[in-house]
Amino acid sequence: MAASAGTVVIGGSVAAVTAVGELRRLGYAERIVLVSDESVPPYARPPLSKGVLTGRDSVDSVTLPTFGDDIDVRLGVRADSLDLTARRVRLADGDDLPFDSLMIATGARARTLDGENTSRELVLRTLDDCLDLRDQMARASSVLVVG
Repeated sequence: MAASAGTVVIGGSVAAVTAVGELRRLGYAERIVLVSDESVPPYARPPLSKGVLTGRDSVDSVTLPTFGDDIDVRLGVRADSLDLTARRVRLADGDDLPFDSLMIATGARARTLDGENTSRELVLRTLDDCLDLRDQMARASSVLVVG
């Protein structure tokens, strides 16, 4: 009998982290791989536009609980393609991840006014966006908020 390929979770969202934790809590003992294109561990997004943006809260305060050593976490790499027939996820670094089950929890993308992100138009979606916006707001004489 072939070994189980386990579960691949694409995305570093609260939903992804919650699903991984719940799988383990329910006794799922197979391999779990979490893939996130962000280079930092998963974090809660809502506080970015509140305490972190204002500097009241630290970046560490939004980081979600860490996983045990039994979760393979791949940070800073994007899932490029999915082959449902072969049950494989191809990563941007060229790695192929086999899976028995797959969860895609990538969330949404921020929309910009003109469809492109220009240097004068900033979005607040990721931790990097938040830190960049906070730095630029400290130097700005005026700000327009849309959304």
